[in-house]
Amino acid sequence: MRPRVVSVALACCVVSIARADTDEVIVTGTAGAAVRRQDASFSVSILTVEQIELAAPRSSAELLAEVPGVWVESSGGVAGANINVLGFPEAGDAPHVTFAINGAPLYPVESLSFMEHSSLFRIDETLATVEAQLGGPGSIFSRGEPGLTVNMRLREGGEQTHALLKYTTSDYSLQRADLMLSGRLADNFYYMVGGYAAAAPGIRSPRFDAEKGHQFTVNLTRLFEAGKLGMWTRITDDHGQWLLPMSTISGNDLGTFTQLSNDSRHRTLQTGFDADDDPVFREFDFAKGRGWRGSVSGLNGEARVSDVFTLRDAFSFTQGDANTYGLVPDGGAVRVASLPARDDTAAGTALTADGTVLPADAYVQNYGFWVVEKALRSFTNDLSLEAHVAPNHDLTLGYYAARWSSDDFWTLGNFVPFHNVARGNLLSGRTCEDLQSAGSGSGCWHYGLLAAGRSTSNALYAADSIQLSDRVRVDAGVRWERLTVDYALDGLRVDTQGSQQARSAALDYRLSASTGFFARYTNGFAFPTFDSYRNANAASAPVQSIELSELGYKRRGPSWSLYATGFLDTTDAFAGDVGAAGVTGNFRSRAYGLQMESQAQRGALDLRLTGSWQHATYTAGDPLIVGKKVMRQPDVQLRLTARVSRALGSWTGVLYGSSHYIGSRFADNANTTRYGAYATLDAGIELATPAKVTLRISGDNLTNRHDPTEGDPRAAITANIRPILGRSTTVSASYEF
Repeated sequence: MRPRVVSVALACCVVSIARADTDEVIVTGTAGAAVRRQDASFSVSILTVEQIELAAPRSSAELLAEVPGVWVESSGGVAGANINVLGFPEAGDAPHVTFAINGAPLYPVESLSFMEHSSLFRIDETLATVEAQLGGPGSIFSRGEPGLTVNMRLREGGEQTHALLKYTTSDYSLQRADLMLSGRLADNFYYMVGGYAAAAPGIRSPRFDAEKGHQFTVNLTRLFEAGKLGMWTRITDDHGQWLLPMSTISGNDLGTFTQLSNDSRHRTLQTGFDADDDPVFREFDFAKGRGWRGSVSGLNGEARVSDVFTLRDAFSFTQGDANTYGLVPDGGAVRVASLPARDDTAAGTALTADGTVLPADAYVQNYGFWVVEKALRSFTNDLSLEAHVAPNHDLTLGYYAARWSSDDFWTLGNFVPFHNVARGNLLSGRTCEDLQSAGSGSGCWHYGLLAAGRSTSNALYAADSIQLSDRVRVDAGVRWERLTVDYALDGLRVDTQGSQQARSAALDYRLSASTGFFARYTNGFAFPTFDSYRNANAASAPVQSIELSELGYKRRGPSWSLYATGFLDTTDAFAGDVGAAGVTGNFRSRAYGLQMESQAQRGALDLRLTGSWQHATYTAGDPLIVGKKVMRQPDVQLRLTARVSRALGSWTGVLYGSSHYIGSRFADNANTTRYGAYATLDAGIELATPAKVTLRISGDNLTNRHDPTEGDPRAAITANIRPILGRSTTVSASYEF
């Protein structure tokens, strides 16, 4: 039979197990039942509190750089990342990544235009562990994710009161305070509360607090003789500047540049017409950037109904606004000398809004004031019944239901010329078309919409696990899901429904107590989203089919561990370069590769190496791209982290460092622009005192690299790139008891 783990243990106990060199326990990739990682017939990574602290991510997306097989473009700021997995072709956002809290999805679809799951989650001290499960049984359980499922497991209270206070600052004027408190309310009734408040101009400082927010989390746990009930809510109001591509020819510091400033922070834009057909205007504050103002609440329950049956339920309710306000470049930068004459303005001259006369060799560039306001609302419920039908046989039946909506207001374009220096002002007496005439490649377009979408999903699934012998186990699962869509956009009305099936099967072989193998085949799918119909301007859109084959190796010993998975996947019905310049159409792709995670300990030294190699190409579609590599994904990634601990009298010191190598990749589907490989270096020092105070100094991108994660998808022919953030240093002090 499959080894069974009692899953009513408190989270503090699970964390201590994960930190030890024995067994790691996971619940992701199942219907909620806890299993040992060593027994899992799929690829899963576990990130502990210590690993999260060492990684010091500025966003929840950036944390995923620790997960092999995942490529993260987090250079856009604290929200709005692009996340790619296993070579699946993706045009932006994160269409194959689901974030969950305690197993309940944050939102029933992974991504909408200008919204992906990492934007709805902020990392703080209320986290216990993070489980990241790739492919495999994710297509069967919960919302049926064929790509990456990231399960954020909250801390839970225990018998002892536990508190943590933390203050963090940085060389970019960050001010942040964190609090976490947990303990016992009554017999078998426990609590955890926590959150943060933070403000900072950011590394790309506009000279006001462009990264600002707070969060509050409550998690209540009630243990019963036959089960467990958890209730939680997470209230967030947090935003950060939307960081966008910038010109590489203007001489600006690519590590700190931003066009946004107090001069351009506020802008009045036309938003429509009133009943008398007169224009209606609103003033917008572009300091709000991209963020999330809302809440995610949930309930998790488990009850052992008998010696045979266990009932589990995971419920979530999400409501809030995921808005975007940003300055978006339109075309490249040009010199003032190239500008044409206009009205009373002579050719080759330019004046800023504050009256500054620009020299002829100064650079100017068009930027647009983009506004996307999304009101989101959803609920999900995942109910499952596990039957331990025999000593070697476990059967699970489940029902997943979801309902969600997105009400959108967009006004895009609104381009005006700026002096292209850090925090440069708008130009006076010049238009977008002037720079267009000068050869900037600007489009000078406008686009707006009002849209309302409603969807429901109902799915049935079944999973079976049979232990054929002491060494061999078979796992299999099927899913049937029905989707309804009601979407209204201007003259387009969508009222449709459809159904699809997913299948997954695996053979797990245990060579010894510490070593095993697995082989798995999965046929999953991804339904179209509201944006699929908008992009096609049609009442129908294809379902994406994803086939994934995996062969995995598992080795966990007292001093070292290695988890490696080879994969082969194919996808179809992918529409590329959505909302951008370049080749578009329905493609097919094929990818194969290897992703691995290893850890070794010797005395005070702890080494962790993660990496992936892949070869992903388009196999059908536009003849210009067939045989070309999937855009914006490196073939090779490697991340090496070293940690050394030493006793310094009654103090404990930790020195750690991490280097991340990213291979070359292409900026576009046609593979016309290649970005070179690069490596970053991070390092830090931690000192723990007998007074339970911990001091930490960490440096990010110490070599101050300015390499691009992407080009400019809206103006592919320009010299615009979105580079990684420049060097920064963070200092924190925490008190824990």
